[in-house]
Amino acid sequence: RQISVSGVHWREGLIVTVEHGIRQSEDLTVTIADGITLPATLVGRDPGSDLALLRVPDLKLPSATLGDAQNLKVGHMVLAVARDSDRGVSASLGILNSQGEAWRSSSGGKIDRCLRPSFMLYPGFAGSALVNMEGQIVGINTTSPRQRTLTIPASTVDRVVNQLLEGGKV
Repeated sequence: RQISVSGVHWREGLIVTVEHGIRQSEDLTVTIADGITLPATLVGRDPGSDLALLRVPDLKLPSATLGDAQNLKVGHMVLAVARDSDRGVSASLGILNSQGEAWRSSSGGKIDRCLRPSFMLYPGFAGSALVNMEGQIVGINTTSPRQRTLTIPASTVDRVVNQLLEGGKV
């Protein structure tokens, strides 16, 4: 059974989600907020950043409004917005617990900034958006090997999306 993860409509017809949530590369579907399920194709995946890119040609929704994670400071309120196949849309409110400079994941991926929000990722929250108080998406939420919540900044996501579109890999 395919696990349920969230994703973000990053650009027209393109969904970003977590790589660890894509267990197969065929027969992928995306369920949008009104419950409609659409077929998706895997453009590429990057285990180093834990990001995957899906193409959904029939997706007629607005794309994400992106913000800059560099503007976040420890203590700023942030929100995770997710969609679980069983419970529908969910949210988790917290603060930015810590931040740091660029780092490399355990798989070798270059992440532009270390962001740790204070909330837990409940089932279905992997791949969810981290939203600032201006309503902008500043990153994609995932978990560390120790099950701590980490956010991949929008700048890293954009770089990985561009590379996946160019060649299917990073």
